[in-house]
Amino acid sequence: MLDKIKAMLSPRALAYFSSLDESLLVKPSAWSDDAAHNKTIRLLTRVVQGCVVVALRYRSLSCSEPCDTL
Repeated sequence: MLDKIKAMLSPRALAYFSSLDESLLVKPSAWSDDAAHNKTIRLLTRVVQGCVVVALRYRSLSCSEPCDTL
């Protein structure tokens, strides 16, 4: 199935998705609609690919208290 999907992608898209394998780790979780966070996700993807250090505050699924990075 994955080969069929890859065959439909342009070389540029294949290169982009290949670079994500080296940048992001996505753990399995319940499906959610992340459309409201699309801008943030794209920004963080560019930050990771550019090796930029950022500080984040977020709420995890397992803890109701805000978490900070760095």
